[in-house]
Amino acid sequence: MAFAAMTIAYCGDVGAAPGNVPVRIQAGKVTLLGHAKPIQFDPPATGGIHTFRVARMIPATSNTAPNNGAAVKIPVAPNLPVLNPSQNPNFKPLLAPALNSNITEGDYPYQPLHTSVEPPNPALCVGAGEVIETVDLEIEIFDTSGKLLSGPTNLFAFFGSPNITNKANGMDFIGLTRCYFDPPTNTFFFVATDLGNRKGGPAASALLLAVMPAGSTSPASIIMELTTDNGKATPIKHPHCPCYEDQPLIGADANGIYISGNEFAIATGAFNGGQIYAFNKADLIALNPDPGVMVFEAPNNLLDSKNDKDAAASIQPASATDGVYETANNGTEYFLSILDFAHHRDNRIAVWALTNTCAIPGTGACPSLTLSLTSAILASNAYGIPPNARQKKGLTPVGQFCGNNAVRLINTFDDRMQQVTFADGKLYAALTTVLTVNKKKHSGLLYFVVAPSVTGGAVGGSITDSNYVASDGLDLYYPAIAATQSGSAVMTFSFSGTNMFPSAGYIPLTPDLGMFEIHTAILGAGAYDGESGYPGCGFFSSALWGFTAAAVAESNTMWMATEYVSATCDHKTWAKDETCGGIRGPGSNWGTLLSNLVPPGGP
Repeated sequence: MAFAAMTIAYCGDVGAAPGNVPVRIQAGKVTLLGHAKPIQFDPPATGGIHTFRVARMIPATSNTAPNNGAAVKIPVAPNLPVLNPSQNPNFKPLLAPALNSNITEGDYPYQPLHTSVEPPNPALCVGAGEVIETVDLEIEIFDTSGKLLSGPTNLFAFFGSPNITNKANGMDFIGLTRCYFDPPTNTFFFVATDLGNRKGGPAASALLLAVMPAGSTSPASIIMELTTDNGKATPIKHPHCPCYEDQPLIGADANGIYISGNEFAIATGAFNGGQIYAFNKADLIALNPDPGVMVFEAPNNLLDSKNDKDAAASIQPASATDGVYETANNGTEYFLSILDFAHHRDNRIAVWALTNTCAIPGTGACPSLTLSLTSAILASNAYGIPPNARQKKGLTPVGQFCGNNAVRLINTFDDRMQQVTFADGKLYAALTTVLTVNKKKHSGLLYFVVAPSVTGGAVGGSITDSNYVASDGLDLYYPAIAATQSGSAVMTFSFSGTNMFPSAGYIPLTPDLGMFEIHTAILGAGAYDGESGYPGCGFFSSALWGFTAAAVAESNTMWMATEYVSATCDHKTWAKDETCGGIRGPGSNWGTLLSNLVPPGGP
């Protein structure tokens, strides 16, 4: 199934195109490791003539390798209490909202088109006194008190879109941005997918990896790793292409910056599986015009290496808190992923290790060693595809405009592994899952704490902590965990229900932060009113929501960026001013909460 990341909705005036466009550097010396025949899936259905086909649900196939799904029952979760806002004196809602639909829809550079930017997919990185938040199409830089230092800046300008200054070339699409701050080098890294020129089809899709020293407001370099297979531009030649890397994910260790993507064919939607790019960090920091890159080609299989029936997807690389990396085995980067290949249910997860990371070609490489990727399967609590989330009835002016005033369900997509944090020698991650609370089916959360290990060159590990987070009458979705080196951890998420508008919440995962109870970080202002959820405007039967939340720890402070509904107004007000006085976007009304939590005793 295909989902939109940006839908064209209205005509009107928008901000002027940026003036300075950063220079892109195309990576050329790419070393390929591992290759197998990708899986062909049935093409997904399109969502409308104005829908960009990105951020897809990972497709299921009847040819998947046998798994436990048919025998795994829907998990039963306890009903956790939900606390009102301001129940934790250590929690601080810094900006409410921070980036929001009014900012992003108003800063779309392709005139005269106006947009409904859905879903926002918030990302967050913190370091050197800076707090950087991105959503699809926008970036802002704050200091730790919430003071705006730079932005908002649209991502077309930030990533140096070549189509900005000459719109006759067509319409570019850049989005799905993730970011990471690297303390040892005092550098921010950003990755995004670029689908290329949208006039008549992409000329070349690419991964964009931006390198920005702390204190700067624009990248020092942008590495363009072409991902379209046209037989000329890239050595990566897969069936069903030209392709692009959907939902690029970022992680790092002492030696490398790692990007994992789900490779989809642009024309047919065929899924080739997840693949991993390893960039030489020293080359990136030195602004080397041709940094060393190694690619573990899709599919990366988990159960059956011969028949390609178990291609891993959303192989989440770990981001290390405070730059404390795993240095054993000549450098090690860890990953986590799920095993629910058939979109049924499963009770296993996979842990991966990329060892000998000093062997990534380029500056400081150790050529006598070989970069090695191994995986292991761990028994876990059960999980499966979550149901769509419910929300409280409210004002829906866009719904009325689209001829459908019903409050829409919120699409929770699939049970892919969300962001992975490496702290205190452990991996922290979570996912959205179906579960039962008081005999009623809900969307809820399942988190994991994994102690990884590498013995004899092969990865292993054990799940040391795992639990469900759920509440009767509520649906919870899109979690992210921040964890400190001292052992504190907190999980943030969005939640809603028939008696609650889409809100932002969090839950302590360690006793020093409080009881295992759901905290309301901020209450939603109204019903989610995004154009994507109204079939009358040619889109979906359930509304798009961000595929992610974001959370990161710096020293002993845990930062969170979480989506909620930040604005509401009636149809009469919206018809006169589609921003309702500058509080929402014309086509959607999401916002993000930027907050932090400090354990007792201070940062």
